[in-house]
Amino acid sequence: MRLFVIDERVTFKRCGVFGGNFEYSLNDYRGNGVNVKNTCVLSTKDNHTVEPPSAVEKYRLRLFQCSSVSAKPALSFEKQQVNVASNVLRASSKGNKAHHLPNGRFTNPWPSFTEHGLFDFLKLLPQWDRKGSKVPMESERTVKVLGRENMNWSKIKQPDTSIIQATWLGHASFLIQMEGVNIFCDPVFEQRCSPMSFMGPARFTPPACTLAELRAEIKIDVCIISHNHYDHLETTSIAALGPDVQFFVPLKNKAWFDNYKLPHVYELDWWDKHELKFADGRMLEIVCTPCQHFSGRGLHDRMSTLWAGWAVLGQKHGKHFYFGGDTGYRSVSADGSSSSTCPVFKEIGTELGPFDLSCIPIGAYSPRPFMSPVHLAPEDSVEVHKDVKSQFSVGMHWGTFVLTDEPVNEPPQRLRKAMDAAGLSHDDFVTVAIGETVTSNRVKE
Repeated sequence: MRLFVIDERVTFKRCGVFGGNFEYSLNDYRGNGVNVKNTCVLSTKDNHTVEPPSAVEKYRLRLFQCSSVSAKPALSFEKQQVNVASNVLRASSKGNKAHHLPNGRFTNPWPSFTEHGLFDFLKLLPQWDRKGSKVPMESERTVKVLGRENMNWSKIKQPDTSIIQATWLGHASFLIQMEGVNIFCDPVFEQRCSPMSFMGPARFTPPACTLAELRAEIKIDVCIISHNHYDHLETTSIAALGPDVQFFVPLKNKAWFDNYKLPHVYELDWWDKHELKFADGRMLEIVCTPCQHFSGRGLHDRMSTLWAGWAVLGQKHGKHFYFGGDTGYRSVSADGSSSSTCPVFKEIGTELGPFDLSCIPIGAYSPRPFMSPVHLAPEDSVEVHKDVKSQFSVGMHWGTFVLTDEPVNEPPQRLRKAMDAAGLSHDDFVTVAIGETVTSNRVKE
């Protein structure tokens, strides 16, 4: 079966079958292909013409050879959804929805992922190295906190719009500034990452500043959320951002935001894209990217909302930013053997890279057999750095909360050793102080 594009219509040449599953491709103005899977009913005529989604005129279509044609007649034609109001192009990679389960929940569809349940966790508890995860004295900590008075406010208030600027606020929270747009990543400012204020993992390092102090200096335009775990999605911070911020969340997370009457929440599946345009001409493309993790905020909602990383692509200066969210890379067994590695990071690098600046997790990885499917050890962080074609990366997801049993000072040390083993410069993948600002041209402020 071949597809021909004539005057914004898609024409299907009959090839001996009367219907079947097919894939077609939309190519945006940069020529990047977006594959869409759909179902069509072909008539008995030689040609059958259908109208594409109304927003398709934004894209340049081209002739290509179709694949996966089924001789089993299809019963309906379902148009690929394009949300014109929010400029979201729905397009899952290669039409693959393997991460969607029939019960409405989600999964990690790769051999690199091994599921661990409550029984595995209970077996693990006697082995938990509570001494190893003990927080050292402040003078002995690897992570430093600049504090509000030492942050580079002049750079934050007047960033160079031709590059990417990142300020680490602790754990996975970043302020990203590019193309004149101020972007929050997973903002968490509370003392605990827990559903209860009196128990749960508590900070051993404070945020560099309060959310109120930051908002008094700059306007937050966009907030991207990787998933709904309490160390990445925190009620007080989200509610305080207010109705003017545009939120980007993985699939099925929007309902949580609706509780706070936030009007600009865009829900994306893996590989969905959003063209973000401001009235003053600023423009970014935001892409929801796959990662290997899980979700849940209670006892009964595990895997009921999607998890993701994010790519932000500058349209004026062409700079690309990658936020890794929370992810694993492989599953390591008790004897030290491991599964194959997660393939999506190379796909991300091929489709969206290279990235001028990336934020990649390096902590919360021990005990390794239990944590490896969902959290990167520094050695795997370096592999992700290479796979996504990151030119400069900043380590995150460490130095803030004690979530696992590795020594809190260990992640940067292992990161440097892993960079040495990979033959890479320590300057390619760095750790910074909480409150420190770095740029895509590798300048620390």
